[in-house]
Amino acid sequence: MKKKIAIGLLSIIIFLGTAEIVCRLLNTPPYSSEQYFIFDICGELLGEYDPLLFWRLKDVKPDFAQADYKIICLSDSVSVMYGGNREYPKMLENLLNGKFPEVKFKVFNAGVPGYTSYQGYVYLREELMAYHPHLVIVNFGPNDHSYAINGIPDKYQRCHVSILDKILGWSKFYQGYKRFILHVIREKKKSARAKIFRVSPYDFRQNLEAIIELCGENNCKVILLTSPYLDKNQEWVAIHRRYNDIIRNLAQENNIPCLDLADFFSTRPDLFIEPERDHVHINMKGYWIIARGLFEMIKRQIQ
Repeated sequence: MKKKIAIGLLSIIIFLGTAEIVCRLLNTPPYSSEQYFIFDICGELLGEYDPLLFWRLKDVKPDFAQADYKIICLSDSVSVMYGGNREYPKMLENLLNGKFPEVKFKVFNAGVPGYTSYQGYVYLREELMAYHPHLVIVNFGPNDHSYAINGIPDKYQRCHVSILDKILGWSKFYQGYKRFILHVIREKKKSARAKIFRVSPYDFRQNLEAIIELCGENNCKVILLTSPYLDKNQEWVAIHRRYNDIIRNLAQENNIPCLDLADFFSTRPDLFIEPERDHVHINMKGYWIIARGLFEMIKRQIQ
């Protein structure tokens, strides 16, 4: 009897060892969107895993050293498509420092690909407000009305980390097994929950109100942006307009400046990076229009 048990245990060990070696040779990814609610493109993680925000851009933090006036651009991928001086937050910074050389302006691009207003609010509350910004510029929308991973809205998403995950998390075989099980569960839920937004219109308004309230409590001004889009009669345009209307209404109700360029952009394919297939991400010409619009707003507040 003991011999049979020993042989059985040895067989299991050999099987698991072989499976582990195979998984390592195949270099299976250590995560899955089903497990961690991670936003990725073709299996590539956007940045790095974060337990609170789900993911973040690696080593990106504000540098407000010696800044007299601190501005944060809270956004999704719309503000981070090029990098460096070629995005509207940096264009805005250059315009302000050129016009007001006696004031040192610093603009931090807090745009993160895939973020919704939910993550934007958490990011601002948990990290960015500690830098005591004078102004927060807010721009969200397209990700909010995209369909929820696992059919679960952002605010209810949780990382599925069990005791076994902590003990066997190092194992490539276990990671693959967990990913397969969660994928099966996701597929079963998909048909019933496919039309649930990551952030509903009601929650979108609540998130923006929370951002406005948080800024008010910290003596920080706010500028809202409607979300640019190219109108080619896509199915999602109607809901996108609804979210932009929420932005406009909140700005009016709270007497907050709103740079409302959405309708202007909607008829201008020359302002988008790839107008034939990407109707959300704008090019440098579009960035310049946004930077100029924000500059005029801020200039009126300062003068």
